[in-house]
Amino acid sequence: MKIAIFIIILTMLLISNVHSQSLGFEETECGIVSNSSYYIENYQLGSHGYGYRLHHNGITIYGQYGEYGGYSASYLRFINDSVGLFVVYEVTAQIHVFKIIGNNVTPFGYGSGSCVALFIVNANTAYIAVDY
Repeated sequence: MKIAIFIIILTMLLISNVHSQSLGFEETECGIVSNSSYYIENYQLGSHGYGYRLHHNGITIYGQYGEYGGYSASYLRFINDSVGLFVVYEVTAQIHVFKIIGNNVTPFGYGSGSCVALFIVNANTAYIAVDY
């Protein structure tokens, strides 16, 4: 029984990998630059809450938290020295994308499900690959 479950899971993973490759996305991130002056800190608040802080040069410039549930952030990517994007997961299975320009953080887009990847085309266009 365990072997049958393992084979089914392996088959599903292989099929999803083929499907994502057929969408035409490359796994490399052309145009993404490294920027070590920005970083995200995810943290736990009490026993049930989670939050994140976005730092620029060691100073917190943006953050969110929830005492029951909360938020976590990832996929911090930059296309030049001061323009970048990052993804925030909400406990309600909502995904929010935020745009960073210098120290200003603004909402950029949203979706639902589990974020698999963030593909940035340019400063005005990005795609979120989600798994439902």
